[in-house]
Amino acid sequence: MVTFPLLRSHPCVFQGHTQGKEESFMHNYELVVIIHPDLDDEAIEQSLDRIRGWITDSGGSINKTDKWGKRRMSYEIQKQNEGIYYLLEVSMLPTAVAELERNMMILEPVMRHMVVAK
Repeated sequence: MVTFPLLRSHPCVFQGHTQGKEESFMHNYELVVIIHPDLDDEAIEQSLDRIRGWITDSGGSINKTDKWGKRRMSYEIQKQNEGIYYLLEVSMLPTAVAELERNMMILEPVMRHMVVAK
């Protein structure tokens, strides 16, 4: 049997130097949200504020928000043919994306959403 004494003494190999550490690098994402078209401006802004709050509470930041406006959808969602589209460019930890998506799924005004890494 061949042993490598130098490798055994090296801290990176056997003491888990890189194991157990969470990567804390922010990644850039594009978040597209389709909000129910029958809502008034105040309800839409409240929904967007909740989404922004989830992002900032997880340590992320919103770099840019674009309102694309009311657009016709390719197929009917929740008996609606139109939706109000928003594009948010955000920076956040990869571990926080799943929690954000889970929260958006239960937020009633959000008809659809999609998070894409830039």
